[in-house]
Amino acid sequence: MSNDKKNSNKRKKIMRYVGLGMAALELVAAIVFAGMIFWLNMLPDKYVIGGCVVLALITAFIIYTQFTRVHWVGKMLAVLLSVILILGDVYIYQAKGTISSVTDNTKKDVVSVYVLKDDPAKTIGDAADYKFGYHSVLDKATTEETIAEINKGLDKSIATQTYTDFTKLVDALYNKEVGAIIVKDSYIATLEESHPTFVADTRVIDNKTFETEIKKPVITKNTLTDTFTIYLSGNDEVGDLNQAGRSDVNILIEVNPKTKQILLINTPRDYYVNVNSLTSGIGKDKLTHAGNFGVDASMATVSGLYKNWDIDYFVRVNFTGVEAIVDALGGITVNSELDFYTSPDTSDVKFHFTEGKNEVNGKAALAFCRERQSIAGGDNQRGKNQMIAIQGIVDKVASPSILYNYSSVLNSVKSMFQTSLDDDDIASMVKLTMEGEPWNVQSYAVDGVGDYDGSYFFGYTYMYVMRPNQSAVDTACKLMQKIKDGEIFDVDEYVNGGAE
Repeated sequence: MSNDKKNSNKRKKIMRYVGLGMAALELVAAIVFAGMIFWLNMLPDKYVIGGCVVLALITAFIIYTQFTRVHWVGKMLAVLLSVILILGDVYIYQAKGTISSVTDNTKKDVVSVYVLKDDPAKTIGDAADYKFGYHSVLDKATTEETIAEINKGLDKSIATQTYTDFTKLVDALYNKEVGAIIVKDSYIATLEESHPTFVADTRVIDNKTFETEIKKPVITKNTLTDTFTIYLSGNDEVGDLNQAGRSDVNILIEVNPKTKQILLINTPRDYYVNVNSLTSGIGKDKLTHAGNFGVDASMATVSGLYKNWDIDYFVRVNFTGVEAIVDALGGITVNSELDFYTSPDTSDVKFHFTEGKNEVNGKAALAFCRERQSIAGGDNQRGKNQMIAIQGIVDKVASPSILYNYSSVLNSVKSMFQTSLDDDDIASMVKLTMEGEPWNVQSYAVDGVGDYDGSYFFGYTYMYVMRPNQSAVDTACKLMQKIKDGEIFDVDEYVNGGAE
């Protein structure tokens, strides 16, 4: 045998070994990818099994080509597929991390010490001889614990003055009847309803953070087969997502996985209801004020409004995160029900939304979600607009364009959602969504009559409220029961036809 032929055979053997090595690498990548898919547990079984079969066939083809003249095709395919599978592993890992980060069942309360802006005290030590005012009823336990920690740090007991009315408490600071006040940060936005310049007029010289676990009901439901209820709470205030604050959006989501029906019940933020604070009593107040005591207090309040309807899970949405996620997606489409301009209170830029489809960036999307002053329907319509924006985000996420901004989208989601749903529950919902059969999503909004009344918790004697239309509340309960019972129906026909 000539040297040329020997060298040729040697090269062929080397290339074959290289090709088989590439095939082995691709096989390992395929096995790891399959393992990651099972770990993520979000794809329907038929897709997982089908994908594994396809990967096995491709691997077999790559190995087979190494014994043929088209071995280079197998090599290229092995390299390309290995890269894709490794990138897929990274994306799956990121997705799992994002899901874990949003499945948070904790509540954070920050209690701060406020002094007037021109006060000489810079630290709590500087204010050691001041008289401290605080509310003696709301969040009494955390306030007293804060005082105990201040006393411990100063090695002395501070002088205190208690109030049962937030307006009088803030007035006492302004009038210098007390040198400092102790207030939970989640109340500040509500306090600004009576003292609009409170934040500009004051400074924080100390604060304490309290983190507690939200008590979840014992849930034995299977989200793949059993009807369940989610409470969607929305806020657009600054601060950590698990920090208590007013709930400006209150939507009950009734889901029947067997009939593929979803019913959204929207409740106006100003609904005048029996707010359940969980720790500081029950009294007549705006629904939005329940959020000051935590998402669990809002859940209890909404449940009480709808005849103690069982609520299984909560999802809390921070609409200040809308801007980041929409920009990460490269913009979304919102299908506005109305033609309107945004008001100055909503955004520093005046946006015009036409009836129908509007292409928007993050800032415009956030303005669309926040506007309630210049639109007919006020809070009711704002709740609808926020659902429209969420739908626009979902549509964009479901499109192939998400692959270009996958990482930035996941990072944005982390700051936008908090939920009591477990990883497995979320996985089950994604599976249901991907099974191909369309969902019948319907909505109903309860309404009422505008009026003025007092705030049980914050001491306001005169504030705008919406008195509930009990007939609308009763209808909402009937609609949710129909979904739970598995009835197939059209909400508009039922409501307008007056069916029983």
